[in-house]
Amino acid sequence: MSITSITWNGRGMANRATLAHLRSLIRDHRLDFLGFIEPMIRTPDFDYFSRRLGFHSGVGNISHKIFFFHSRDYTCRVLRDTDQVLHVELSAAHLPEPIFHTLVYAKCNRVGRHDLWDTLREIAESVEGLPWMVSGDFNIYLHPDERVGGRTDRSREMCDFAQTVADCELIDAGYEGEPFTWVRDDLKERLDRALVSEAWSKVFAVTTVTHLTRFGSDHSPLLIRCRFSSTPRRTYFRFQNMWVRHHSFHDIVRDSWLQPTGLFGMRILEAKLGRLRRRLRQWNWDVFGNLHQRLSAAQSAHVEAERAYDLDPTRENRTAMHRCHAEYQLRLLMEEDFWKQKAAVRWVAEGERNTRFFQGFVRQKRAKSYIYSIEADGSSLTQESQIRESAVAHFQTLFTSDRWSLIALTVSLFPTIPPSVDLVDLCELPSREEVRDAVFGIDPNSVSGPDGFSSLFYQVCWDIVEPDVEEAVLDFFTGHWMPDSFTATSVVLTPKRPNPSSWSDYRPISL
Repeated sequence: MSITSITWNGRGMANRATLAHLRSLIRDHRLDFLGFIEPMIRTPDFDYFSRRLGFHSGVGNISHKIFFFHSRDYTCRVLRDTDQVLHVELSAAHLPEPIFHTLVYAKCNRVGRHDLWDTLREIAESVEGLPWMVSGDFNIYLHPDERVGGRTDRSREMCDFAQTVADCELIDAGYEGEPFTWVRDDLKERLDRALVSEAWSKVFAVTTVTHLTRFGSDHSPLLIRCRFSSTPRRTYFRFQNMWVRHHSFHDIVRDSWLQPTGLFGMRILEAKLGRLRRRLRQWNWDVFGNLHQRLSAAQSAHVEAERAYDLDPTRENRTAMHRCHAEYQLRLLMEEDFWKQKAAVRWVAEGERNTRFFQGFVRQKRAKSYIYSIEADGSSLTQESQIRESAVAHFQTLFTSDRWSLIALTVSLFPTIPPSVDLVDLCELPSREEVRDAVFGIDPNSVSGPDGFSSLFYQVCWDIVEPDVEEAVLDFFTGHWMPDSFTATSVVLTPKRPNPSSWSDYRPISL
């Protein structure tokens, strides 16, 4: 399920060419909403334009510089209307809750935008904790690299914008396509963008903004696609770093690991990892459950315990308050571990809690990695199931095609071993110290492989798993059979070029 819209400073809506282009965009992308900025119509007839564009209804702001149209599936209610902002609430049967969309057409000067920034802060307070998106023409950019050409110093204006985004706790949704949305001669700037709240990202798993080709205006249309999935996905086991903070973790691992298997070598390690996976899944559900709900419950219990101690400062209430405080602190650390692991960020220093940063980083990674459409067999696929099936078919064919044989290689191509190399050392089995050094030499925050166990698991449980890991390593070096799970790998698609459109534009990399 998805919502698709366009926000565009089209600089004139009444001419036939622009209307024809809009109808084409609406038809091709099956728009649910359209935000049109600077329509240049003094007395708009929204019924007329809704019919011409194929929408159910439309509204405009007080200055007639922002129009908003929506399909029949939605109910629209205007909540705020100024000369720079049109703020609406949208409801629909398929939405889990109402969503809020603010369309912006900012003044061209710094002083004129002060009212806009204040209005956005007021709206942010009114929609706190609710799904909110802001899109439009801000007439200022956020970063110096979002401009090419020109010599005017706009650092103060950039700071105003950045401070407003921070105050409203909004996140830039990013973009695909050309980096600039406004072009005039040799001056290029990214003046148009979409910003979303944290709650918006909880409703929509992915929000992607594409800069479309300019037509009849010096601004690019923003194609905004927001997708949420109502179908359950298959979940895979992943070792969670937060588990090691729990007092019963080592006992659970030890109890499972020390049970005999009747196997040997690499097969022992495979069997024990499989058994531990099943045990940890159940333990995670029993102990952690919904991490975020339990964090909220711990916070409420902490507040209640503090209130009880303030009203009656007895020793029992103080002990209960300290216990609730410790539990809440532990849950906070676990949540941060959870999001940090998902973000896979290694360069953030320890210090104050970075949970919000990690959540934003994860959302940006999702937006960048999501494939909305792909060209395959002469047609454009947009349905998630079609894209998935097409990817499997393409890469299965690629990986199972005929291979050249190593037998055909000339032996002379292989370099000879220098006389200084001790051949006896090359054939020696690794020592216990070498195995341990190899395990502890891996970054504990590295992403786990297909079996779901990261290097952190082996490091924190080394006193439990050491004998079996060493036996598996020696079994490998003596040339014994390797289980299929040991040769499994994760394949990641990395784009070969900006804006990939077909599977040949992606490079499969085995991790």
